[in-house]
Amino acid sequence: MQSLTGRFRGCLRTGCVPFSSPPRQQFLRPGSPFWLAARRQNSGQATQNRADAIVVGAGPAGIAAVGNLVDKYPRGNVVWVDKSFDGGSIGQLYREVPSFSPAGNFLEYATALPIFRGIADAVPRPNAVTRLQALDPNMTCSLSHAADMLQLLSDGLIRHPSVKPVLGTVTEAGRNSSTRQWRVAVQPNHDIGHVPHQEEYHAPLVVLCTGTFPRATPLPAPVSRLGLETCLSPTRLARLLPRDRDRTVAVLGHGYAAAVALKNLFGLATSSHPRLRVRWFAPGPEPWSDGALLPPSGEVAEFARAVLGGGGGGGDGRRESEAGRFIERVVLPASQERAEAVLREGLLRAGGVDYVVECSGFRRARLPELRPGVAQWTKLAFDPETGLFGPYRERSDKVIGLFGAGSAFPGWGSAAASRERETAGVLESLQYVKRMLPAWVDATKRGYWWRRGKL
Repeated sequence: MQSLTGRFRGCLRTGCVPFSSPPRQQFLRPGSPFWLAARRQNSGQATQNRADAIVVGAGPAGIAAVGNLVDKYPRGNVVWVDKSFDGGSIGQLYREVPSFSPAGNFLEYATALPIFRGIADAVPRPNAVTRLQALDPNMTCSLSHAADMLQLLSDGLIRHPSVKPVLGTVTEAGRNSSTRQWRVAVQPNHDIGHVPHQEEYHAPLVVLCTGTFPRATPLPAPVSRLGLETCLSPTRLARLLPRDRDRTVAVLGHGYAAAVALKNLFGLATSSHPRLRVRWFAPGPEPWSDGALLPPSGEVAEFARAVLGGGGGGGDGRRESEAGRFIERVVLPASQERAEAVLREGLLRAGGVDYVVECSGFRRARLPELRPGVAQWTKLAFDPETGLFGPYRERSDKVIGLFGAGSAFPGWGSAAASRERETAGVLESLQYVKRMLPAWVDATKRGYWWRRGKL
């Protein structure tokens, strides 16, 4: 992975950031005394570590948050914290995965903001955005196209004069109710594994875009796990599984990730790994009868419907295809107790299985310790309608200045018919941040949330 310093130089060489430094002006200035007066009196490191906003995470939502802040408030300054600035989990782990969304969604993301368009226009062609333009906007594509686009935008934002990138991990965040400031502690990357040394940054507004990782639940039998990230990558999967030995992999689940994993395993079994077998555990006779689990088109959807069956295709496609030679289907009953018994028996019978890959969704990455400034609020809950946090089981009170977005904190769509639809996709997360950011800034200025029900 290219170092951040190296990417700085690369951005300068390609001229991808043609911005001039505007005069700094705090964009969260309220009418009452605020931290700006203290900021102007301070100097040195204390002043450098103060900002108008802090964004944690550099995946699609983090890039969207920084881009919208810089675009809407060009005279503000943003501290941006991430461990690597390489497009989040899409860039790190899922480049080989076929996308669920069509390629047009990624192109719309790349051109949604003037600052994004400026970054892309300044990079010599062909580049990540022009390659997206060459794709069929209605068809799915490899996530490598999205990852390259996110990397291009991330590199451009890193070089923007209003953005201060910080390589590290946020360990805690606490709000001082008297100064209305969040103090964010960051452990720099170079200190990991050594004596902890934390840097502190201060801002009235913090946006958490910390991402997710695959969920793992207890198994009813002792079996080695195969990471979902590995199973979604044909290259890593081929390196891990031996070619000259009998190996059986159990796949648990029936979502899009399970379809990708089964497609990758089937591809190896019919080519370089002929002794590989798959035992697939999923509920119901047609696991993809819910159309929302698969995209309407694309290679994964075609494989799932034509080769495996389901999704309105009718029946079990394995019986009429080559997949029946390599993939054994085990139907899990609706009862949880019976399903666990069937799963236990299926994992252990006929010599058992060598690996289990679990495709049961994703969970939030570990959050930093949050101290909202109210002693009684020991447990916080995220409100997907507003993007704010508040005390658990209490909808009226909100933590001011702390917001969430992206796959870890998917908000609700804006249309009345889709209020319950979560905005966890790449384009959806940008649209959500773009729509909500003015209200977040306003609530931070006022010190309370007043627009509930008027989103």
